[in-house]
Amino acid sequence: MNSVYNENTGIELDNWNFGAMLCPFLWGLGNKIDLPLTLIALVSLCNPFTALLVCIWFGLNGNKWALEANRYESVDAFISIQKHWAAGILGMYIIFYAVFAVIYILG
Repeated sequence: MNSVYNENTGIELDNWNFGAMLCPFLWGLGNKIDLPLTLIALVSLCNPFTALLVCIWFGLNGNKWALEANRYESVDAFISIQKHWAAGILGMYIIFYAVFAVIYILG
């Protein structure tokens, strides 16, 4: 297993992964998660209920999948990268909705 997996990281793997929940498809591609999982996330966008279930599934398992798919220098590096993913995706959503709000207001 990866070098960061030891008895001290078990708690980290059980934490919720907000980056994986907010945008499973982009997060999956960026973290080099298996292609079938990322395709499931993309296909789930066709149905809102399925998309919600996939978002929850990715949020629950995101840390485990990211740790298995990548090598990290330390636990702190792993946590930092996942926090950056969550902040980046949240920022993307804020910009996306702000642009559409401006278009709606001006249009």
